[in-house]
Amino acid sequence: MKGIIIAFSVTIFMFSCTSGNNQIIKEQAKMEPAEVEEAGPLKSVKRTITLLIKETTLYADGEVDLYAFYDYSENSDQLIARELYNNQDELIERLSFSYGNNLLSQKAVFNADEEQKSHHLYTY
Repeated sequence: MKGIIIAFSVTIFMFSCTSGNNQIIKEQAKMEPAEVEEAGPLKSVKRTITLLIKETTLYADGEVDLYAFYDYSENSDQLIARELYNNQDELIERLSFSYGNNLLSQKAVFNADEEQKSHHLYTY
């Protein structure tokens, strides 16, 4: 019985030492506005695009097989037509391209007599 009383007394003593005014102090974070860089005036950027105008296909001996001319829309780099010629300067076929929302939407292929051979539709 004496041992139980001693153990009980030690336990009470331990709790009385640790249950004092232990306080956790939390400092509030200081909120300072971030530095903001002021944006200058908008600048326009000029870009130069090199567009293919003529493509020539040659035989191994250097003779011309075919050549094609490319035509682009005004103020844009959108291809609107491609004309393919043989080495006798005769039109073989013409491709016509149409756009919607700056995306290719249609391609039509015509033969030398301007008869439509095929029509392609593109969906995005």
